[in-house]
Amino acid sequence: MRLSLLALGVLATTLLAQQPTENCAVAVLTPPAGFAINCPQNVAQDPTVMLDLTAANGYLSLCGGDLVEVQLGVTVIDGPGPDLQVDEVNSNVTEPYRVELSPDGVSWFPAPGPYANGAWGGDSAIDIAGLGLATVNFVRITDLSLLTVGNTPGPDFDSIVCINYMPPWFGGAPRAYADSLVSYNQGVTTSSVLTDGTRALGMPDAYRSEVYSGTAWVGAWNNAVSMGAGASVVVFFSQNYIADGPGGDVIVHEYYSAEGQFLTVLGSDDGTNWVPLVPLGSVSSTYGNGALQTTNVQSFDLAGTGLPQADYIRIDSTSTVSTGATPGAELDAIEGVNFIPKVRRLTEATPLMAGGVGALELNVIPSHIGDIAVTVPSVGAPLPLGGGLSVGPGVELRLPFFDPVLQFVLYDPAGPLIVSGVFSPVGASGMTGVTVTLPPDPSLPGLILYWQSVLFPAVGGATGASNLLVTTVQ
Repeated sequence: MRLSLLALGVLATTLLAQQPTENCAVAVLTPPAGFAINCPQNVAQDPTVMLDLTAANGYLSLCGGDLVEVQLGVTVIDGPGPDLQVDEVNSNVTEPYRVELSPDGVSWFPAPGPYANGAWGGDSAIDIAGLGLATVNFVRITDLSLLTVGNTPGPDFDSIVCINYMPPWFGGAPRAYADSLVSYNQGVTTSSVLTDGTRALGMPDAYRSEVYSGTAWVGAWNNAVSMGAGASVVVFFSQNYIADGPGGDVIVHEYYSAEGQFLTVLGSDDGTNWVPLVPLGSVSSTYGNGALQTTNVQSFDLAGTGLPQADYIRIDSTSTVSTGATPGAELDAIEGVNFIPKVRRLTEATPLMAGGVGALELNVIPSHIGDIAVTVPSVGAPLPLGGGLSVGPGVELRLPFFDPVLQFVLYDPAGPLIVSGVFSPVGASGMTGVTVTLPPDPSLPGLILYWQSVLFPAVGGATGASNLLVTTVQ
């Protein structure tokens, strides 16, 4: 290892050695489609078994030219040696497959293998260098065996292991959740529980608790919002835009009573003009306490609506139930499947040089893109904001959000070094400079640093990462 201690001249956490590998598939973007037609005997049909590290719960068998697309929980980057690995249970080159990689789930780049026509067989250790992309967040695997007969025809996949990657934040699941409540209208229902609209924010976390009263068990529902007759809730994604992408773009999580179909979903990019999203029906989910109930998890699409992106989501109840403890659906969470960070860009203002000071700048456009909208009620007295400032009724106030951390991963191309850490805080919106001071060490030139700035909402984990900036010490 050629690197001595690297000193970074800002508020930094202790440098941590990154774990060399981890299983990193967290969601199925596109499941195999042709089992019933192409491979009627196939018993290994569940693509979610690829979302763990062991084969204890089985594996996915692709056949008949079918494919699967999965989303990774970390951002894979080019580092020393292979950057990710696809684990195939039976190392059989007579069951070949193709691997394609993508940074966004839209543009795909082939990763040629060592066998005929660029195919892979058995486990595939893939180096993304030279493939034309700097980062990987999605993996597509396509069967090339074209086998259709047998209990597990074709190649059999267990997991995807990430080797060189940006460390995840709080689990690293690349999902966006609504993080701000605009309004909640209970409607005409008589329920006195589950009326806190903020319980629709963040990731799916609803549950039922049971307490023994001495003679019987008494249950209660928690962390959901009652959506009986006439109910409506409006939520805001402060740090991302929901965008049209592959499949559904918004997933609505409902809990307990399988009433997710009694909800309509509308999107807006200004909180005023609403467009109905296209319902795609129920989808399978491996997370959230309501995931196991039929119709609890519903998917909605922006395609065909004329709305290119949305950061406001409104959910209206179509239930006619107005009585009982929890009438209608129990709304748990609103998830953005396809999303883009609100415009924030990290640039290198001056080069990073050994024995010198380099500067990074974070650009956040100070307009609706990259800020939080707060609308003052149209009735009542002016809203005091402190410091002698007040805003009159009906006025919309635009507040910049903050980037509290700047994350880095350091690679030594000539050795096995992998070091990561964070700066905190970075600062507010606008051109925010961050200086990096390097010691006068002759071994530093050639080291590669990957940077990104990450936003932390109040709930739901980290989201809204900036672009990934690759810099080389000069």
